[in-house]
Amino acid sequence: MPDEDMLILPAVKGSVGKLAAAARIGLMICALLSVAEISFFSTAYTTVGVACGVLSSFVLNLELFMLSLLALWCHEVLLLERGYGFTRFMGYLAAFFSVLCPICTLYTSCTGTLLLLNQSLLPFIACMLLLLIHLINLPNMEAASLLLRIRLGAFPILTMLIFIFDQPGTLLFAGIGKVLLLLLLAQPLRQLADIAPRVISMPQTENPDEQRSPGTGND
Repeated sequence: MPDEDMLILPAVKGSVGKLAAAARIGLMICALLSVAEISFFSTAYTTVGVACGVLSSFVLNLELFMLSLLALWCHEVLLLERGYGFTRFMGYLAAFFSVLCPICTLYTSCTGTLLLLNQSLLPFIACMLLLLIHLINLPNMEAASLLLRIRLGAFPILTMLIFIFDQPGTLLFAGIGKVLLLLLLAQPLRQLADIAPRVISMPQTENPDEQRSPGTGND
């Protein structure tokens, strides 16, 4: 079995489906924690509000990692001709930067110090990579509905805005953003959780020995 066909082994497909379902639940938890944070800050229970905010931030960072992994699998399995080689590499970079996000968040929450220099930039780098991957691969997503393509393109932009506003003084905007993120991705994640275990073959490439680039391979 070719190495790439391992992505459609029953265990792998099942894991992707479960990961998509977990990501959907995680978005719900993130939104609920954010609403709770704002609610508690308007009362005398500010300490509980802070705890909810820290948990919501950690879940959001963890969500970014899970969504990056799902994007990698979708890039290889669902895109026309498996997408472009260099955007696949960008996907691995996005996964690398995004896995550092929850690690750094947890470390800073426990110690009060930074794990990496400029670690606050990590989610923005991951989101920018995911946005570029999406935009470059739009020609390979013609089978997807226009609404789905809009949802997938809006997700990294909205996520960056949430990270910008997830600060004291602008928590309300971050909370609204987290609720919108749930509404934006709940249906695509539910569809992926249903579709992933039923994938039976990998997309065909015109020349499996060559990496495609935009403007080639489709002429």
